[in-house]
Amino acid sequence: MVDPDAPNRQDPKFRSVCHWYVGNISGDKIDQGDHRIAFVGSGPPQGSGLHRYIFLVYKQTDGRVDLSEAPRTSNRSRNNRLNFQHKDYVKKYNLGELVAGNFYRAQFDDYVPTLHAQLSSGTE
Repeated sequence: MVDPDAPNRQDPKFRSVCHWYVGNISGDKIDQGDHRIAFVGSGPPQGSGLHRYIFLVYKQTDGRVDLSEAPRTSNRSRNNRLNFQHKDYVKKYNLGELVAGNFYRAQFDDYVPTLHAQLSSGTE
């Protein structure tokens, strides 16, 4: 899941921010996948307008992928999230076609400061 509108649509210099990255999902068993970048919800900065949050699902044409070199990031860290290039992962891990996608839009709300504080508390 990525936010291509960070910090805002007019100047997306952090495109794309990764909010969630999971590989090796068998069927609908997301919880059993290889969670590399832990899920973090929407957190657009105040005054930045609507942001798009995009879910992309690719077929793993070669079966299980060795993600041991892919960074791990907790839901308390900003590490490895900014300027995430999903196309690089598609190429590196020989992922197949895009088989599903969805998106939603969100803007700043009262929870965002709590989320940003959570992300400031961790480094891994």
